[in-house]
Amino acid sequence: MESFHVLAPSYALCTSHRRTGQENCIRASCGGCRKLPGRFSVARARPCPIHSDLSATKTAARKQPVVTSSHSGTVTTRTIRIAAAVIRDEGGRLLLVRKRGTKAFMQAGGKIEPGELPPAALARELREELGIVVDPGAASHLGVFSAPAANEPDARVEAELFELSITGEPIPAAEIEEMIWLNPALASGMDLAPLTADIVLPRYGRQP
Repeated sequence: MESFHVLAPSYALCTSHRRTGQENCIRASCGGCRKLPGRFSVARARPCPIHSDLSATKTAARKQPVVTSSHSGTVTTRTIRIAAAVIRDEGGRLLLVRKRGTKAFMQAGGKIEPGELPPAALARELREELGIVVDPGAASHLGVFSAPAANEPDARVEAELFELSITGEPIPAAEIEEMIWLNPALASGMDLAPLTADIVLPRYGRQP
């Protein structure tokens, strides 16, 4: 609970609205703002639960910078959290997959389930897609990257990207239509997911 001056007649604003002057949001039933009988009173009101949660989320997000793809031309309305793998062979070629019924090659990996840690999600997806068994603790976290989703035009992916080594040859499952080892120098003209084209290849497509 905290005290503050009302910014507009007849209302005590929650902390976030007091700071931004968003009086109109009061009419959207903000749980932290309440009507007062007087004008320009000093009142006590609880912090807005909606904006308090939003502020906490933004603070947590700032601890891990998100690198954004410059890929444009796509209007997005939602974000999909994924774990994706950067896997290279001894010659520096990158492992990419194309999922059944799609056109773009991309990093192996997939969606992070609610409550699932990103390394665990990566290990699960690699096992399901390619029959690869990896130790989640052995994967090196490269960062968090944002790019338009390749197969869902109304969405972006927020990818937890990991680099790891594998032994043996992956065996694609039924959901994978094609798997390739791509020489980064030969990537021009290929149909690649924005995450792969704009972030992985420029940053991690180097030859050994």
